[in-house]
Amino acid sequence: MAIIYILHVDSESVWKCTETKCEFKTSSAAMRKMLAVVQTEIDQMDSLEPGPQSIEQREAFLKKYKCVFHPRHALPLSVKHSLAQLYGRAAGYALDELPDLLLERKAELCRAVLAALDAIMPGQTRMRGMMLYELHAPLMFLARSEFGAGLITQEQLKDRLQDPIKCLAEAALILKREDPQCPEGIIGQIAQQSMEQLKESIESLS
Repeated sequence: MAIIYILHVDSESVWKCTETKCEFKTSSAAMRKMLAVVQTEIDQMDSLEPGPQSIEQREAFLKKYKCVFHPRHALPLSVKHSLAQLYGRAAGYALDELPDLLLERKAELCRAVLAALDAIMPGQTRMRGMMLYELHAPLMFLARSEFGAGLITQEQLKDRLQDPIKCLAEAALILKREDPQCPEGIIGQIAQQSMEQLKESIESLS
């Protein structure tokens, strides 16, 4: 099945495949039933303890429905958002233990969520601030990993570290508006401190 969408702003409209040569159609009732089933799958994943199983099931979910939903559909997007946070935090997936491949996957997921936010919820939103904070970590670890492996020079490392600094700067700017006692407000303070520490680290390279 290919990606589907609703033809009219009508709860009873026919749903049709977006592929040019595909003639697949289905009723709105069938779509509501399918969406309910998918939401149940997500709810079951959300009930799992953070760990290998919760990550593996979400990755399998995204693969399973890749050709069914638009990449910016709310359901797969919610799974990508969860995965972006689980990589680096879930048991067995600590940030400093992630191989480069999974660091790249975390960065990819963060960028996917940010791209969707730019389209459907532009501006300096709380979710954008949190996702920028998530993105800075894989960018920083990947740059340091490549430098440690001799793949980039010290000057290139300094250039690469500018991206996580920008992520932290914007995250801090957005999240400083939150209550300093709430999780987002605390992350905002951490982002500010991390940005200052990273700048000092870059200066020490000189």
